[in-house]
Amino acid sequence: ASLFVAKISHELRTPLHGIMGSAAMLKESLTSNDAINAQSQEMHHVGNIAACAEGNLRVVNDIVDLVKMEHHQLELVIADFDLRTCIESA
Repeated sequence: ASLFVAKISHELRTPLHGIMGSAAMLKESLTSNDAINAQSQEMHHVGNIAACAEGNLRVVNDIVDLVKMEHHQLELVIADFDLRTCIESA
């Protein structure tokens, strides 16, 4: 099962990174080339593309983490973080 997850996560992550990169470049071109002509609706759609791709990537990463936990391979890292920011961004 873990080999399947490793292969499928790679197959999903690669296009997701492509979608996220393309959305970022499109958003940048809409704002930098001609801010007056950049339609707010287009910016909204680009934002949706990026948000959906990021959400899907989080799901893939969570699945990989679950498999690592099942195989006792997940490494926990102690790190400081701002709880309020973490909750508000969820």
